[in-house]
Amino acid sequence: MRHHYVPQFWLRRFRDSANRLHCREGKALRVVSTGDVMQMEGLYLLFDSRWQCSEALESSIGRIEAVAAPLFDALDDPSVPLTEDHASHLAHFLALQACRHPDIINRAYRRGRELAELLADVHSYSKADFATRMAEFGVSAVDADSQYEELKKRPPEALLGEYEQALSLSPQDSRLPATDALRALPVIAALIEPLEMAVVHAPTGMDFILGDTPLPQSELGRGFHVPLSRSTAIIASLRGAAKAPITRRQALATEVAIINQEQWGNALHVAVGPTASLLASFS
Repeated sequence: MRHHYVPQFWLRRFRDSANRLHCREGKALRVVSTGDVMQMEGLYLLFDSRWQCSEALESSIGRIEAVAAPLFDALDDPSVPLTEDHASHLAHFLALQACRHPDIINRAYRRGRELAELLADVHSYSKADFATRMAEFGVSAVDADSQYEELKKRPPEALLGEYEQALSLSPQDSRLPATDALRALPVIAALIEPLEMAVVHAPTGMDFILGDTPLPQSELGRGFHVPLSRSTAIIASLRGAAKAPITRRQALATEVAIINQEQWGNALHVAVGPTASLLASFS
């Protein structure tokens, strides 16, 4: 079961006029199908306590993508007037994209194990120090205090045993699912929504590329760039008091170059675009 972490409707927007998608991996250049890139086997599978498999999460993501595809159509068309609804829907889709990436999902799994280690080591902490460490995991001071009191009642040996059990869990285990990273979607959307979104269109003769890590993996609330198609990108920045939530303009040639270099530099494995020569130009 192949699950795309960059949806195929997005990848298709970087094809050339003959519907060919050019791909670069390392120094290798080739033409690929959208079905063969930016995907992983079983990435969004869920398992219950009896190890029964479900694709419910992938189906939910698919429904969001079905709404996003016509949104991209509207943003890509310079004749379409932009509204606050466009900005809001875009923020929520980009929030999904930010937390669905394999790197982020794997980080959630690692952080879960780190939290288990902290809980097992509670006897080494004062209440104040424990609350400080728990805050790093988004746990409030009140909740940290109550957990501290409960955990301190248990012997270190028992806590160590539970920690060792947590280390043995797979990313798909229902007790520590890596896909819990997707629960961060509303939090990330809340960071993106206050930003001003400038929809910028590449000048004639220039194109955007798309890497397999389209969005930065930290500090999204400060702004970012992300291509939507070979001809259109988003420049998100802090909004002034009088600024509209979403605007449209032509991109500067320097902006196209900066955005493309970011996409290539941030790519985990591959980048795609409408021409092999453009992809070959990055070093």
